[in-house]
Amino acid sequence: LEGEASASLKATTYYHLTYLYIAQEKLSEALEWGERGLAFVRAHPECGKLLTIYNMVSPCNIYLVFGRMDEAEELLRQMGELIGEEDSLPSQRAEYTQLCGICAMNQGRLEEALSECRKSVELVLEYYGKTDIYYIELSQTGTILIYLKRYPEAVEIYEEALAYAKAQQNGPMTAKMSNNLAVCYLEMEQPQEALRLLDEVTAQARKTGGVLLGEVMRNRARA
Repeated sequence: LEGEASASLKATTYYHLTYLYIAQEKLSEALEWGERGLAFVRAHPECGKLLTIYNMVSPCNIYLVFGRMDEAEELLRQMGELIGEEDSLPSQRAEYTQLCGICAMNQGRLEEALSECRKSVELVLEYYGKTDIYYIELSQTGTILIYLKRYPEAVEIYEEALAYAKAQQNGPMTAKMSNNLAVCYLEMEQPQEALRLLDEVTAQARKTGGVLLGEVMRNRARA
């Protein structure tokens, strides 16, 4: 970022730095880098639409997590204007659709949220198959099903995602899916099963830290 690299390469660097912090569940740091990246692409239109969209996704996602709805909705509006273009990527259209679903979920429009997130899952499955991005999108559908109290359906989703994460030896993803699955069991009044899952991933959660550790310890306390 401090060298003589092209604007496009620097925009890509901001994008990856943001995701590195997201992967560590360090959302405040991720938002800081995400906002820097967004400011950069806005100041350098030569980066083009694709990189602009890429650098909008993470800040929008974190605004939704933090409940900063006005900022999230404004970014969604701007993304919607760009996503409509034919040169946007399937993954970007899927991420935009998912963000619309999360926004609807946060505002209590759960059926609309579920519909949007399922569209996102279908997009990703069609173009990328059952890879990391597919299970990330699928996991969000599980979250909405929990809010709708449709726990058996959510359990099925998280069990599939957990099996994938274990097969990939992805520690943080395994911990996240185990935590989500534990939430289902807590809501189904099966705290022993929830605790078993959480016991298996507490060490990984401590290693990862951030929001993930907070979620796992909170649900351990509930169990």
